[in-house]
Amino acid sequence: MDTDKRQPGELYDDLLLEVFLSSELTLYDRRKISLVCHRFRALLMPILFRRTTWSPWSINDWHPFPPPPLRPYIQIMNISGEQFRRPNAEERRSMVSQLNQALSSLVAVHTFVFDLMPGGIWPQAFLAVLSALALRSLILDEIPWAQDSSYPDDDYVFTSDMHQQRISDSAPPLVLCGFSYNAPYVYEVEQEQFMAAPLQVRRKPNQLDAETRNLRAILGPCSSGLQSLTLPGEHVLRSIDTSLDWRSLRELKLEGYWAHTDTACGVTMYSLLHALPTLRAVSLRCQESSGSTSQHAGFTIVSSDSAIQSLDYNNPFLPNIEKFELASPLQDERIISLLSPTLQQLSLVAYPVTNEHGTRIAHNNRPASGLLPVLAGVHFPAVIRLELWYTVDESEGKLLDRLPQAFPSLRNLELHRLLANSMPDSDWNPVRTFQNVLPRFKSLRIFALESPDPRTPRRTRGMTAMAKHLRKLRSVAEEMVQLTPWLCEVWMSIQYDEYVTWEEWELISEGDTTRLHAVQASFRATYYPAEINAILDGPLEHVVD
Repeated sequence: MDTDKRQPGELYDDLLLEVFLSSELTLYDRRKISLVCHRFRALLMPILFRRTTWSPWSINDWHPFPPPPLRPYIQIMNISGEQFRRPNAEERRSMVSQLNQALSSLVAVHTFVFDLMPGGIWPQAFLAVLSALALRSLILDEIPWAQDSSYPDDDYVFTSDMHQQRISDSAPPLVLCGFSYNAPYVYEVEQEQFMAAPLQVRRKPNQLDAETRNLRAILGPCSSGLQSLTLPGEHVLRSIDTSLDWRSLRELKLEGYWAHTDTACGVTMYSLLHALPTLRAVSLRCQESSGSTSQHAGFTIVSSDSAIQSLDYNNPFLPNIEKFELASPLQDERIISLLSPTLQQLSLVAYPVTNEHGTRIAHNNRPASGLLPVLAGVHFPAVIRLELWYTVDESEGKLLDRLPQAFPSLRNLELHRLLANSMPDSDWNPVRTFQNVLPRFKSLRIFALESPDPRTPRRTRGMTAMAKHLRKLRSVAEEMVQLTPWLCEVWMSIQYDEYVTWEEWELISEGDTTRLHAVQASFRATYYPAEINAILDGPLEHVVD
C-alpha cells in the first residue's frame, strides 16, 4: 500500500535537508525558509537551534533561559557573559538556578561552552552542568581564572573540602569525554600606556598555582574517561597527574607558552607524553617567550641525538600516534625521529601567527636550513598529509629534495614558504622551485602552497587588483599541474583585506588535457563581487590597475 503523501513534484525530507544545508545558504537564509511552511520549519528547527547562546545577564536586562519548545533541539549550549564585567553573587545564583530548573528538558545537550566571563567558571555552575543528561564535553573559552590581580577569589576556587567531595561524588557520575580550558594567555595592561592594547604575558606563580588546583579538581575524577583535552601550554606539566588512569585519552592540544620543567616532581614534556601511550593526536602550538621572533628562541622536547640514547626504549613512545603538530621546532629538536611508523599526519607550523595592520605575520618561522636536521633520517611510510612552515634560504632545495624519500605515500602537501626580507625579488619563482620535486610525488593528490610574491603587498584591495592577483595565482597553479597531472586539487593562498583564505581548483581531465575548475567556496561567494569572476573568466588584458 502506497503511504507516500507527498504532492506531485514534492521532494523527500532528506533531499530537502540536503538543499537547506547547502554552503550557499546563510543562517539568516535558513531562518527565512523556516517561515515558509510548517514542514520546512519542522525540518529546520534541529539545524537552527542545534547551537544556542544564552546570555543570562547584561547591564540593564535579565535574559531568561531559552523557552521549553526549543530545548529538545539544543545540542551545544553556549552560556555567554560580558567581556569586561564579572557577574556579582546574585547574578551567579540566578544563572545556576535557571540552569538547574531547565536541565531535565535539555535532553540532547552534549556540550556546554562558557565564554566572556571574567573570573572564569565557578564551582556551582560547574556542578550544575555535570547534571546534564547527555553531557560529553565542557569548553571554557577564553575565560581564565587568573585574568586579573585580584585573583584568587574564594568564590572561584574548587579546592575546598565541600566542593572536592561534591565533584568526586557527583550524581550522575562524571562522564566528561572532552574538556577544553581554552585560555592560552593572560593579558596585562601597562599603567603608563592606558590606551595601549593588552600584552600577552606568562602567568604569575600565584595565578599558575591557583589555576592548577582548579584544573586538577576537575580533571582528576574524569581522567579515566576523558578522550580529548585542551590546556594552556603552561599548565600541562602541573595539571595532568600521570599517576592517574588516562586510558581513554586520544587527543591532547596545547597552546600558549611552553611549560617549564616541574623540578619538584621531575616531569618533563617528553616524560609526560611517554606516560600517555593511548594518544592518537597531539598538537603543541606553544612558544617560549612573549613576542620572541628570534630564529634561535624556542624550546626542545628531546634536545639532541645523545639525549635519544638515554631514553627508555622498553616502553614505546606514543605507539598509537596518527597526528602530530609541533610549532617552530629548533634545529636540535629530535622528537620527530621518535614518532611511531603509525603516523599519518605531520605539521611543523609557525607560532604564533598574528594579524598586524591588516597583514598576517608568522612569528618564530624557522628557516629551511633549520628544518633539515629536525627531519634528518626520518621515514614515515604511512604519512599522507604534511604541512611545513619555513623561511626560504639556500637550503630549501635540500629540504624539498628530502621529502619524497621521507614521506613516500604523501597525498596532501601544504607548504607555507616565506621569503626573508633580504631575499632579492628575482628569487621568487615557486614553479621553478618545485619543478624537480613535485613529479617525484607519485601519490600526491592535493598540493597547497602559500608563497607570497614580495613585489606585491600581502594585503590586496580593490576589485581589479584582486582579479589580477587571482589570475596570477591561477597561472602559477596551471604550471604546477603540468608537472603533476595526477593531482586532484591545487590550492593557492590569498589575503584579501583582513581575510586569509585559499583559492581552490579541481582538476578535470578532458582527453589528453587537464584543466583547472575553480571551486566556488563560501569566501568567494561572500566577498568577491560578480565583476571579479567576470574578469577572471575574461582576457587578461581586461584587467587593469
